[in-house]
Amino acid sequence: FAAIGTKIFDLLDGMFAIVLIDIQSGEWWAARDRFGIKPLFMYSANGTVILSSETVSIRALAQCSICNDAIEEWSMIRRPVPGYTYFKEISEVLPGAVLHNGRTISRLSIAPSHSNDRASFDQSTIEYLLRDSVRKHELSDVDNVCLLSGGIDSSIITALSSVGRAYTVGLPGNNEFDAAADTAEQLGKELVQVEVTEEALLDSWKTLINLRGEPLS
Repeated sequence: FAAIGTKIFDLLDGMFAIVLIDIQSGEWWAARDRFGIKPLFMYSANGTVILSSETVSIRALAQCSICNDAIEEWSMIRRPVPGYTYFKEISEVLPGAVLHNGRTISRLSIAPSHSNDRASFDQSTIEYLLRDSVRKHELSDVDNVCLLSGGIDSSIITALSSVGRAYTVGLPGNNEFDAAADTAEQLGKELVQVEVTEEALLDSWKTLINLRGEPLS
């Protein structure tokens, strides 16, 4: 960043939420990955700015009030509308946004802007991107495993990965155990079925709500 400035954000591959501060000038920049996988929130009031990956840490530092409109939105779409949160003083930094001193100065593109040839995006390109992404995500200090539902996404990841074991999690009578078992058999992967009771699920849900201090999406 010191060498090339905000151009660095276009070069980042994958998921990230970053805040950079120039301690000499006081200027700061923030950026969030293109799909918004990593969260980033901003509080701005009375000349104070706080950025965090969670609203609960912001609320530990500043007084915030509940946004009733966001609660209504949660009841309809399971989250506040993009850019907003459950609290009036806290905004969501939008996916792909690059901020300078609190103002959005650019948005990161999902697709390379130099490639306008639709024909060049063929089956081999898709397969390369998928394999390359799975390979990068397998970088780890411990053995990798997969979550497998039997659906398209998890099946592709499990098939392209080097893992030997996959897990499938569900409630009694409400799970994807059969589909996951069929997929695991075809892929030659060991499958571990984890059955969770409804009571355990609700307990975990309540614990997470208490930790976050806001509804779960």
